[in-house]
Amino acid sequence: METRIQKQQRSDLIGVFQPGFNVLPVNQEHVLTPSVVCYSSDIAAGARSCLCVVTPSTTSTTLPDFYVCVVTRRRTAVTSHVFSIAHVASVAVATANNRFSLPGNACRSTMAAETFSKFYQTVCCQNDIKVNPDVLETLEKTKITWNFTLKLRGNDQLARGQRLGDDDVLALSKCLQNNDRVTGLDVSYNHIADGGAGHLAELLQAKDSVLSSLDLAFNDVQADGAEALARSLQGNSSLLSLRLSGNKIGRTGAMHVARMLQVNNTLQEVELANCDLETHAVIALSIVLRTNTTLRCVDVSRPLLFSQQEEWAVHFSQVLAQNCSLLELRLGTTGLTDTGMERLADGLKQNRTLRYLDLRCNRVSRDGALHLAEALVQDSALEVLDLSFNRIEDEGAASLGRALVQPGCSLKELSVCSNHIGADGLLALVRALKATRTLTRLFVWGNQLEEPVCQAFRGLLARGRLSSRDTDVRAYEVDGRVFLAQVSQGPRRRV
Repeated sequence: METRIQKQQRSDLIGVFQPGFNVLPVNQEHVLTPSVVCYSSDIAAGARSCLCVVTPSTTSTTLPDFYVCVVTRRRTAVTSHVFSIAHVASVAVATANNRFSLPGNACRSTMAAETFSKFYQTVCCQNDIKVNPDVLETLEKTKITWNFTLKLRGNDQLARGQRLGDDDVLALSKCLQNNDRVTGLDVSYNHIADGGAGHLAELLQAKDSVLSSLDLAFNDVQADGAEALARSLQGNSSLLSLRLSGNKIGRTGAMHVARMLQVNNTLQEVELANCDLETHAVIALSIVLRTNTTLRCVDVSRPLLFSQQEEWAVHFSQVLAQNCSLLELRLGTTGLTDTGMERLADGLKQNRTLRYLDLRCNRVSRDGALHLAEALVQDSALEVLDLSFNRIEDEGAASLGRALVQPGCSLKELSVCSNHIGADGLLALVRALKATRTLTRLFVWGNQLEEPVCQAFRGLLARGRLSSRDTDVRAYEVDGRVFLAQVSQGPRRRV
């Protein structure tokens, strides 16, 4: 080890301590410790950080023979951090084995797992943060490639026992600064609060940020954290997906997100399900969506709506009528009734772009299904409709069945699970499935699966009209009688 370091030191060792950093022009005057002499050459003006091996001067008696100095420039200030060879041996060896290169003015590297994990440990040491053993283990085992998503989900109990907190996010955000390989970060189901959201906001504010997806679902982020993220995204041009579902950001946080969406022209996906959004917040988001031309997926499921007049449905009807870019809309558990469904259907009749509509767990009955069926035949682009856990009954299912065979209907997937549908309604859907080649997936579990229905589905599966992957039931026979068993499948989650 020592021989390799000496050899590289004598030939002006230049390397990047964090893979992906640009290189700071390093010379003797940049090293603040007066007893060291840096043998590295001046390169790449305007960069930020450099790793170099230095030796003590002849007057020094307290320093080891060789050590590593990381020189960093922040705006006009230049600082240096000295580490022992033991802390960065893997980086030095990687440099000795020519694993670093200097294309043009930037220094890039292969993202060795041991290098990234060592840098994580160093950042924790610098900021007095306790190293999270689960994060360290993940970094050591993960081979980071281009456009990589770093997954540190807290609900993966087989791989993770200690959930992330704000300090862990601080260390990760510093590790990801100037890193152009990690473009996605999944830290859902952890204990990240407003402080951690603030650290991620600083990461997103960086001019050279490459992070394109951020999943913070089901953490402890509240209004202040949502505000920090929203402010950072007003000038961000890299993030495409932001998932905040399960964080209680409330009305105030949602308002900050709505204001951000007025100026951000990059985000394509925003998930705000189960975020305690009140009526005013939902309406504010709908107003922004009327003119937004970049968002493709919006989820505002399970808000806190107490008004019986369903004003929000009127506003989202206007969104469907005016927005020409939205592909996926999730309105599950909003308390939607037949009246609100009639309003949404009015907007859906004018829409030619929406492909996925999620209306699960609402209060839509047969009348609402009739309004929806009328919209489906108006040359609608809708491909996936999820009506699970409503109450459309036989009449509603029959209305949908009649719409499915019309030439203007392009529906490919339909879920009517747990809708109090009897044999008549389910057989109407079976007949529609036989009459059209457009519909390819049908989910019916939780309804009244009487023997005629069971036999009909067995026939569909046997003839190949319905694949076993495209439904949530399978047929079996006992004592000459046909039954259906549940298969854990449902509509696809993305268009």
